[in-house]
Parts: sequence; C-alpha cells; structure tokens
Amino acid sequence: MISLQVDQFRALHARAADRLLPHPIVFHHIPKCGGTSVGRALRRRYLLSQAGLRTAASDAALALIGESEISAPLHPFREAILLYHLHCNTRAIAMHVGFSPRAYKAFSASYTFATVLREPVARFMSHLCWNASHPDATEGIRLQLPDFLETAQARRLGATMVAYLSGLPSETPPHHPDAIEAAIKNLERFDVIGDLDHMDAFHTSLSKRLGTRLKIGVENVRTGPAMPTAYQGAIADRIREICAPDIALWEAYQQRRAAPS
Repeated sequence: MISLQVDQFRALHARAADRLLPHPIVFHHIPKCGGTSVGRALRRRYLLSQAGLRTAASDAALALIGESEISAPLHPFREAILLYHLHCNTRAIAMHVGFSPRAYKAFSASYTFATVLREPVARFMSHLCWNASHPDATEGIRLQLPDFLETAQARRLGATMVAYLSGLPSETPPHHPDAIEAAIKNLERFDVIGDLDHMDAFHTSLSKRLGTRLKIGVENVRTGPAMPTAYQGAIADRIREICAPDIALWEAYQQRRAAPS
C-alpha cells in the first residue's frame, strides 16, 4: 500500500511539473558572473522540479574518496550529477558545472542551455576578493597580490570562463589554445548567453525562450571598479596577461553580440 502511494505521488508530481513548469533549462553558472541571481530565480519558478550543486559539499564528497575537483569544472563527478538530473527530467538545473558535450548532444533538443559571462578583469578581481575572504572559498588566498599573480591558482582564475565553456577535461589546461578555441566554438551551442553588463537583455531573452516571466533580482554583488586604483601599472598589465584566455573568449562573445540577428 505504501509503495503504491509513493508511485502515485511520483506520477502526480510528474504530471504537475509537465503542466505547470516552463520549458526545461540547464544554466551553467560560471563563478562571479551574476549567476547567483539567475539560479535563485530559476529555483523559485521551477520549485516543483529543480536542482543545483553546493560546491563545498561537492568538494567534501570527493575528498572522502581521495579526489579533488579544484580547477576542473567538467570533473567527471560534476558531469555525472548533471547527466543524472537530466535523465531524471529535472526541469531546471543551475550548477557550477562545465559545458558537457555529452549532455548537450543528448538533451539540446529538449532543454535550453544558457549562461552568463562577465568582463574578464572585473570577474577576476571579484573572484580574487571572494577567495581571499569567503569562508566557503575552496582555495583561500593569503599571499600579497604581486606574489599571488605568479601562482598556478592565479592562472586558473584568469581562465575560468574558458574552463567552464571549453567542454574539455582537465588534462587540457584552460589557457591552452585548444581550450580557448573550443570555448569560443561552444558559444554557438548556447541558446541564450548574457553578460553582467546587460542583464536586462538576458532577462528578456531567457524569459521569452522559456515561455515565462522570470523574476531575476540582484544578489551577491560586489561594487567598485574592475581594477582598483592601487592596482595600476605593471600589476594591471600582469592581471590582463593572466586573463588573456578569458579576454579572447569575451571578445568573441562581443563580436557575436554585435552581429545582426
């Protein structure tokens, strides 16, 4: 009797989701690009069928089996979680997960794929400040800025958007030309791409695509200039050099955005 009731409830839930929820979506949440607001808006609208991923919990789970996913957005563990939710027909998936060619090939006909980008230096500085002070940061930064800029961690931060969009495993570093080229090509695969400087346009495009009016707020925002006054001259040049992979991706996105529809 209990088993029958559970099965009936699941069937009822599935029918309700099909009738009440908009077109399904995968939102690739790139850190420090404004995705927190988008993810929360999606979770509210798709309350009956939505999923995300908690970074700290993901790291802790892998640590228990002696693995790490730091700097690998398409780590097999995260990709498996994404594919699991897709096969469960979860209607809204908003995760810190890299673009998955396998997920796209299998589900692009039935799901909208979306993401938000950000001007790379501003994104780098925001991520830098967050990692330096936030208790949930996976890699706390305790070095002085000039010293930190010479680390592998800084190099990873400067190629974060490429890492999330290349669809390549960690064996190909995000600053490698192949990764940059793959990330730029994958821009064409997204149904909706926005950027933090034009969130109203992204809001409109995504709402139209999903067939619903999302309520995207403004959350988890750090204000201030992209490059603080104290970080000028050689330091600013070094930061731009580190961000070169993401800058190449950003420029390709800007060209796509400026092209006539």
